[in-house]
Amino acid sequence: MKKETEENILSSLQNEKDLEERRITFSARLISCLEGKKKSFNKKNKSKIKIEQLKEVYVKGVCSDNQDLNLNGLARVNMFLRMKEQKMMGVISAKIKTKEKLSGLILESENLQNPNEPLDISDAWVPQEEDLEQTKADIKKYKLNLDFTSVDELYLEPYKQIQLNWE
Repeated sequence: MKKETEENILSSLQNEKDLEERRITFSARLISCLEGKKKSFNKKNKSKIKIEQLKEVYVKGVCSDNQDLNLNGLARVNMFLRMKEQKMMGVISAKIKTKEKLSGLILESENLQNPNEPLDISDAWVPQEEDLEQTKADIKKYKLNLDFTSVDELYLEPYKQIQLNWE
């Protein structure tokens, strides 16, 4: 009985280790995919999109739905790049003046967005068929097959060197 318990524990630990290795591999492949998209887009459009932007768009896509998170994240990246290339997006924040204080009575205070932060209208945007087709090709090309339940399971944060004080 004790031997079976030890074997179950060892098997469970091995499964955890295997899952963590798959997450690391997937994350590295995803970053590679996003880097390739960034380089290609910047070269083609003489632009300066950064990898951090694409990671942010990916995370927003993953968080937008509860099914096939990776497909949603990559489709949103492809949609973002397509729209950016077609100049359907622009910087309009300079034209928008935010008020420092709310003026007037607001009855629906539960769902208020901070008035000093810009409104994100991209939440309602849905990738088109061409975005999904490109996403499926990307998944195949970069071997991005991993089912995960949260973006927190991935390794997308940039490397930060640890500062040590040796006093």
